[in-house]
Formats: sequence, C-alpha cells, structure tokens
Amino acid sequence: MPDTSYQEMINVKKQFFKTDGIQCFHAVQSFVKGEITPEQAHEIGMKLAEKLWGDKFQVVVTTHLNTDSLHNHFVLNSVSFLDGKRFCNTKKDYAIMRKTSDRLCEEYGLNVLSQEEKYNKYATSSLYKQLMKDSIDYAIANAKDYNEFIKILQDLGYIITDKNNTLSIRREPYKRNTRIERQFGSKYSKENIYKRILETQPLYPYSSSPMILITRTYENYNKQKEKHYKNKGSIGYLIYQYEKFIRYKYGKYIKIENDKNDT
Repeated sequence: MPDTSYQEMINVKKQFFKTDGIQCFHAVQSFVKGEITPEQAHEIGMKLAEKLWGDKFQVVVTTHLNTDSLHNHFVLNSVSFLDGKRFCNTKKDYAIMRKTSDRLCEEYGLNVLSQEEKYNKYATSSLYKQLMKDSIDYAIANAKDYNEFIKILQDLGYIITDKNNTLSIRREPYKRNTRIERQFGSKYSKENIYKRILETQPLYPYSSSPMILITRTYENYNKQKEKHYKNKGSIGYLIYQYEKFIRYKYGKYIKIENDKNDT
C-alpha cells in the first residue's frame, strides 16, 4: 500500500539478502496537454506497470497534476519479490517500455511521438528540464564541495561536461547537453554554485546508498480524492493536489517536518 510501500520494498530486499547497491529505479510517462483526464492517465500508468513489471517487481505508480501536462511517475524496487533477482536497466528495457507505452496510448486514441521526436522533443520538454533543475538543487544542498556536487549528479544518472568555465549536463537517452546557466539563469553559474554549496552544508555526509524516498505533501491535501489500487506486484494512487517532485535523499534517514501536514 502507498503508506507502507517503502518498508514493503525493504522487506523484499532483506528477504533475499540484497540490501546494498541500487535501491530502486525511476521512470516517467507524460501525456500531451489537454488530451487526457487524470483518471485515464492513471489507468494507463497502472496498465503499463502491470505489463512491464507486475508479475515480478513491486512498483509505485503516481499520477501528478502539477505541470502543464499530466504525467506518471514509476518507482520500481530493484529486487524481485518473486525470485530475488535484480532488475537490469538496459537499453532493451527502455525500448520495451517505450513501445508498450505507445501501444497503450494508441488503444486510448492518444498521440504518440515519432521515432525522431522521441530523442529530440523530449530532450527539450518542460518535465525533463524541471527534473534536471530539481536534481541540480538537490546536489547543491547535499554536497560539501564542488567535486561532490558533480559526483551526486553522476550518481543520479547525469553525464557532466565541465570545460571553459561552462557546466552542461544531460541524461540518457537524451542526446543534447543543457548549459545549466543558460537554461536556469545566473543562479546556476559555476561561481554561484560554488557559493551556494558553501552556504548550504548538508546535515549528514553524502552516501550513494541506501536510498530513501521523501515525498512532500501539502496542507490542502484532499484524501477523499485519493484512489488506491493494488494488483499483483503493482500499487498506485492518484494525487489531485499540487505536489513537488519526489526528492531523493541518500544516507541516514531524515524526517523533514514543517507542520503536521507537511512531512
């Protein structure tokens, strides 16, 4: 269930003595603005999770409404509840996920991107840029120096290009580098990143494992509009309120509490 999904995933890892290494995998499925309802988006996301992983891996499916286009987030346990084998995230897996998603969208009469658009249009999507910006902010907040800042981004799957006092990053399968100062403003220049790292020192030392997922919820959270689903190895819930992107926190468990409704 959503409230206990983290502990359920940890229990599977402990059962098969595989608590180290990569803890989980993250994927995003987005839809064209105005083309689909939240319920349909969530239904497609649940079907995708069931077809790809439902018989072997635990997966949380969350439908977010906090950007111009609806999108699903998938968080997949790295260890199978069926046989204890680890999930291998390969280019073949990505291709299967893409094709399965396209077939489901076509069944619902939705538009899908052409092969060329998949590698070019997505690279400039607002969702991709927002996730990138969140990752950079996370790395700044948790690094003790610039070198560790780069390491955190690399651990998050980014490819870094740092030359001529210009910092650019990208993630596979995207082919274009993004110059972060040009994309996000002077606050993200190398000089200002140095300053922000010095001004914001982490509470705990950075560690690449284990991974803890922290989701921030807000005061206007309406539980009556939340739908819970459970079927085989997949679970999901539909969030109607504005919600920030999931933050990834490495190292010791940290509970962030601003008030009783924001933890």
